[in-house]
Amino acid sequence: MKNHNLEFKSEIFYNESPIDWNENLLKSSNSTIFQTSNWADIYKNTFNSKPIFIIIKNKKNEVVGQLACLIHNDYYWNKKNLLFSVLKTKFGLGSILKWKYGPIIHDKKNSDKITNEILNAIDDICPKEKIILITGSS
Repeated sequence: MKNHNLEFKSEIFYNESPIDWNENLLKSSNSTIFQTSNWADIYKNTFNSKPIFIIIKNKKNEVVGQLACLIHNDYYWNKKNLLFSVLKTKFGLGSILKWKYGPIIHDKKNSDKITNEILNAIDDICPKEKIILITGSS
């Protein structure tokens, strides 16, 4: 758990979503299936992608923002030629962090600060996971 901002704290969950992940999504009319833990599981099981779930909480420990994203290690390298496969393996290349239709912000008044906290959490994740590209849609 990191605290880049005194008002908010981030929690990062790797591979498994928090138990109430989908329940919190249901509280927002902006949520989509692409932010559910079920969607992340599809990529985890099909492409060996690594789900990451970021939660932002306020001082009252209430969830005010969340983002489900995926680290694709093999997804974009699947069925490429032998040279690409060797280079990817040898240098650990090709990790891409991606999300669709997020983040989900539950506190519109503080949306800029919450979004900034989510981006700071992504910033913390990238060096550890050797991310070479970040892409997402909102």
